[in-house]
Amino acid sequence: MVKSTAKAKKKTAGPQDERLIKGVRLDLSPADHKRLESAAKERGLTMASYARMAVLERLRTDLTRGA
Repeated sequence: MVKSTAKAKKKTAGPQDERLIKGVRLDLSPADHKRLESAAKERGLTMASYARMAVLERLRTDLTRGA
Protein backbone atom coordinates (compact mmCIF):
# COMPACT_ATOMS: atom_id res chain seq x y z
CA MET A 1 0.00 0.00 0.00
CA VAL A 2 1.36 3.41 -0.97
CA LYS A 3 1.14 6.20 1.56
CA SER A 4 0.04 9.56 0.31
CA THR A 5 1.99 12.54 1.48
CA ALA A 6 0.68 15.93 2.53
CA LYS A 7 2.62 17.44 -0.34
CA ALA A 8 0.67 15.45 -2.89
CA LYS A 9 -2.66 16.56 -1.38
CA LYS A 10 -1.72 20.22 -1.17
CA LYS A 11 -3.47 22.38 -3.76
CA THR A 12 -1.36 25.17 -5.14
CA ALA A 13 -2.78 28.54 -5.99
CA GLY A 14 -2.50 29.28 -9.66
CA PRO A 15 -3.72 31.65 -12.31
CA GLN A 16 -7.02 29.79 -12.57
CA ASP A 17 -7.92 30.76 -8.98
CA GLU A 18 -10.21 33.73 -8.56
CA ARG A 19 -8.43 36.90 -7.41
CA LEU A 20 -9.92 39.00 -4.65
CA ILE A 21 -7.96 42.06 -5.76
CA LYS A 22 -7.92 43.67 -9.19
CA GLY A 23 -4.99 45.65 -10.50
CA VAL A 24 -5.16 49.08 -12.09
CA ARG A 25 -2.63 50.42 -14.57
CA LEU A 26 -1.20 53.87 -13.96
CA ASP A 27 0.88 55.60 -16.63
CA LEU A 28 2.81 58.66 -15.47
CA SER A 29 5.04 61.16 -17.16
CA PRO A 30 8.66 61.05 -15.98
CA ALA A 31 8.09 64.23 -13.94
CA ASP A 32 5.00 62.81 -12.21
CA HIS A 33 6.83 59.54 -11.60
CA LYS A 34 9.58 61.43 -9.78
CA ARG A 35 6.98 63.35 -7.75
CA LEU A 36 5.27 60.10 -6.76
CA GLU A 37 8.61 58.51 -5.90
CA SER A 38 9.67 61.37 -3.63
CA ALA A 39 6.26 61.67 -1.94
CA ALA A 40 6.22 57.93 -1.21
CA LYS A 41 9.81 57.97 0.03
CA GLU A 42 9.06 60.82 2.47
CA ARG A 43 6.36 58.68 4.05
CA GLY A 44 8.35 55.45 4.01
CA LEU A 45 5.99 53.78 1.54
CA THR A 46 6.36 52.12 -1.80
CA MET A 47 5.07 54.04 -4.79
CA ALA A 48 2.24 51.53 -5.21
CA SER A 49 1.20 51.90 -1.57
CA TYR A 50 1.25 55.67 -1.74
CA ALA A 51 -0.69 55.74 -5.01
CA ARG A 52 -3.30 53.39 -3.56
CA MET A 53 -3.60 55.54 -0.44
CA ALA A 54 -4.00 58.70 -2.55
CA VAL A 55 -6.64 57.16 -4.82
CA LEU A 56 -8.68 55.82 -1.91
CA GLU A 57 -8.51 59.19 -0.15
CA ARG A 58 -9.72 60.96 -3.29
CA LEU A 59 -12.55 58.46 -3.77
CA ARG A 60 -13.65 59.00 -0.18
CA THR A 61 -13.60 62.79 -0.70
CA ASP A 62 -15.54 62.58 -3.98
CA LEU A 63 -18.17 60.30 -2.46
CA THR A 64 -18.77 62.56 0.56
CA ARG A 65 -19.11 65.65 -1.69
CA GLY A 66 -21.76 63.92 -3.78
CA ALA A 67 -23.79 62.79 -0.76
